[in-house]
Amino acid sequence: MVQYIVTPWRDHAELIDVRGYLYPDGGLRDTSSDAIPDTTSDEAKAIEQQQLCQQQRRLAVGRVQMWAHRGNCPHLVESTALLVAVALDDDDLMRRQQQQNRTGLQGQAASDFAIRAAYATAFSRFVTGLLDSQQDKQKKQSMYSLAKTIGLPATFVELRHQATHEQLPSLLKLRSAARKALAWIWEFYWRDLPLPAVEGKRSSHDSSVFGRASRPSDGSSAPASASAVSCEAALLAFLRGEIDEGVARGHLAPYDQWQIVQVTNEIGETTDDTKVMVRALHLVGDMLEGTCSLITKKPAAAVEGPGGVSEAGAMDEPSDNSRQNRAWSRLSKESWTPKPIGTV
Repeated sequence: MVQYIVTPWRDHAELIDVRGYLYPDGGLRDTSSDAIPDTTSDEAKAIEQQQLCQQQRRLAVGRVQMWAHRGNCPHLVESTALLVAVALDDDDLMRRQQQQNRTGLQGQAASDFAIRAAYATAFSRFVTGLLDSQQDKQKKQSMYSLAKTIGLPATFVELRHQATHEQLPSLLKLRSAARKALAWIWEFYWRDLPLPAVEGKRSSHDSSVFGRASRPSDGSSAPASASAVSCEAALLAFLRGEIDEGVARGHLAPYDQWQIVQVTNEIGETTDDTKVMVRALHLVGDMLEGTCSLITKKPAAAVEGPGGVSEAGAMDEPSDNSRQNRAWSRLSKESWTPKPIGTV
């Protein structure tokens, strides 16, 4: 009998993409800002590379957060994102303190305490959740025994106990523990993940995904001109906040309702930007509710066909294939007739 494993990621290629963002150097070295470049040019390149690395890691953290909301997200994947998120916030805090030249000792102490608490929470959640998943309900074992079974260092259990029941460890100790935890998770979980097939790999962050021209759902070509903007490019620019609603409405005028809904849903499923993803989800809901002002062209003219049913009314009820492509569909009250239970 075939057993299906439900995963929050779209395909295996998406999981590998997130791994590459969370571990830009393949888990070989730390990606924090401790390294000191030799020359000025090397320093500029290092800063630029560091900013790009942090941006990619934030995208990966947002994607894992979305997986956690979907459910069935592995504990080590979520723990990796939590530890990386705290490390990124720690880097931002140190950068702000350097720019402000430490203007207030009280504010600095409060910020350090908050970062210590965040490190302790993420680290304790990682250790507790991992060892609880290894616990046998019939025969309870200590955390040290479980840690020895899976190869988890005993210092992780000791630090978890100290952060939970005693005074919070120092910030330097927590930073070092977080780096070691990320390295251990890489060796235990991420490193041995197989690479996807090259021909079947779908790069969700590929810029070419949003550059292709869109076609209407009926197969006909969209009105082409020298200044024409594709449906996907216009929607993406609107979701990113690059153009306002009026400009987007003008670009989307040649496209009908169901095409815009389908393209918006596709952007929400393939983008790596969390804000764009959330805005696309809400926009699809407004379109299906009929409250979106971006849509100016209906699917077809209201021409009455045989049986007194207009073609526009037939277009309002999408086919089974289009229902599967969209996130959801709404059934009109006129087309639904209640029946008693048991009546076919």
